[in-house]
Amino acid sequence: MKYIIQRRFLFLLWSIGCMLSCNSGGMALFDALADIEEQGDTAAAEALQRLEQMERSVEELHDEHLTNRYKLLGIRLRDKAYITHTSSDEAMGVVEYFEKNGSQEEKLEAYYYLASVCRDVKDYPQAMDYFRRVACSDTVEANRKNLRLIQNACSQLSLIYKLVMLPEEALEMAKRGLSIANQMGGHNPVLLMDVASSVMDAHNPLLAKDYMDEAFNMLSDNNGWAWHPDITAELMMYYAMIDDADKMEICRKVLGLMDAKHLPHNYLNALFYYYQCQNLSRTGVDFEALSYGKQYPTPEDWNRLMAVVDNENPDSAAMLHKKLKRIDDSILRTAYLLKIGMDNTHISNLMNAPRQTTWNRTKKLLSSLGDELTKT
Repeated sequence: MKYIIQRRFLFLLWSIGCMLSCNSGGMALFDALADIEEQGDTAAAEALQRLEQMERSVEELHDEHLTNRYKLLGIRLRDKAYITHTSSDEAMGVVEYFEKNGSQEEKLEAYYYLASVCRDVKDYPQAMDYFRRVACSDTVEANRKNLRLIQNACSQLSLIYKLVMLPEEALEMAKRGLSIANQMGGHNPVLLMDVASSVMDAHNPLLAKDYMDEAFNMLSDNNGWAWHPDITAELMMYYAMIDDADKMEICRKVLGLMDAKHLPHNYLNALFYYYQCQNLSRTGVDFEALSYGKQYPTPEDWNRLMAVVDNENPDSAAMLHKKLKRIDDSILRTAYLLKIGMDNTHISNLMNAPRQTTWNRTKKLLSSLGDELTKT
C-alpha cells in the first residue's frame, strides 16, 4: 500500500513538472512571436524566415491559441513582405477561431488580414466586408495598436472603393483615416494622398492641392522620399495633372535616382502624365480634363502612351500578343491603362465605356495576365 502511494505521488510530481514545462515552453513561444512581430514592422522577409523556423515547435505544443497566433502572424508578415496570397482558407480559419476565443484586438487583426488576403485574390466584396468591420470599429476606447489598424483599414477600404467605382465612399473612408491619424497625434503622407486622390476624383484639384502640398512638404522636411516611392510617383502624377511643373520635376528627379528594381508599381502611370505635361503646349491636349472623361484621347495620345510603356518595358507588346488570343483596340488600350496603374473609374472615362463593360474587360485581363500587368 505504501509503495502504491509513493508511485502515485511520484506520478503527480511528474505530471505537475510536465505541465509547468509546457506552460513555460508556451510562454517562451508567445514571447518569440511578439519579438518576431516587432521585427516584421521593419524587416518583414527576415522576420518571416524566423517565424517559419518555429513551425515544428508550435506544432509539438498542441496549443490551439498559439497555433492561431502563429498562423495570423504568418499572414501578416507575408502581407508586409508583399507576398501575394493565393487562398483565403487559412485566414478564414483564423478568423473563425478568434471570433470565439480571441480578444477584441485579436479579432480586429484577424479581420484586417483576412480582408488583405481577399483583396489579393480579388474577392472584393469579402475584402470590403472585413475591412469595414475594422474601419468602422469604435475608436473611443481603442488602444494605439487598434487605432493604427483601424486607420490602415480605412486607407485600404478607400482604395478598394475607388477600384469598384464608389468615389463618395472612397473619400469618406480616406477622411476617416486622416481623422484617426490626427486623433493619434499626427498623420503621414499616405493618408494625405488617400484624401488628395479622392478629392481629385471629385473634380476639385484646388482642394486636392492643399493635401498634396502637405504630403510633399512632409516628405521633403523628413527626407522621406526613399520610404515612400509610391507616394512620390503619385505626387508627380497629380502635379503633372495640375501643371505644377516645379514640384513635378522634383519628384521626377527623386525617382530618377532610384535603382530600377526599387521603382514603385505606379511609376509608369506617373511617367505617362509627366510626359503628357512636358508635351502639353505642343499637343494642345488638356490631359487633366482628358483623364476625367471631359474629352477623350486621340490616336496620337494612345500611341504616346504605348510608346512610354514599351520604352520602359520592351516586352509588353509581345507578352500581350502571346497571352491573349484575341486583341482589338479596346482590349489593347485597356491593358496598357492597367499596366500604368489606372483604376477602373479612369479607364471607363478614358475609354468612354460603360462601367460594367470596363469591369468585365479589366477582370478578364487580370485573370489572363495577372502579375504581368502590375510589374514595373
